[in-house]
Amino acid sequence: MTSALLLPLLAANALAIAFLVLALYRPNPARMIAGGGFILAGLVNGTLAILNPQIYVTGFGPNAVGVYKTLIYGLLAQAPTRFILAVAVWQLVVAGLILVNSTDFTRLGLVAATVFLIGISPLGMGCAFPSNLILAAALVALIRLKWPLQPHARM
Repeated sequence: MTSALLLPLLAANALAIAFLVLALYRPNPARMIAGGGFILAGLVNGTLAILNPQIYVTGFGPNAVGVYKTLIYGLLAQAPTRFILAVAVWQLVVAGLILVNSTDFTRLGLVAATVFLIGISPLGMGCAFPSNLILAAALVALIRLKWPLQPHARM
């Protein structure tokens, strides 16, 4: 790992730990931040998919592990715009589910986000590993709650 990547990696993991603490003690703001994060990710990925789709091949490919490396240099490299736009739309749908503040929809969105965060682990440095797993742990803490939270619950 180069020293240029060390600081962003440490920052990502520090933020993930702070988010985990927030999820444990202030679940509603954590839910809103999670939804906002997926909106931001969807918008950024959608924009980059149109403006510079090859960045996903050159950026994630070298650090990917196993079958992910094969998929990136094969499937993704052939049609990066379509693939990443599909991911971006999915991220926006997940964000909407998280933000709706309804037991079933919120949990569905949180589960989908958790699976996504665990699923990107083989991207290695491309997903600031292991911060994605820390974020997934925070979402698991939110999944166990009954949404919407009652007024007396930890807000």
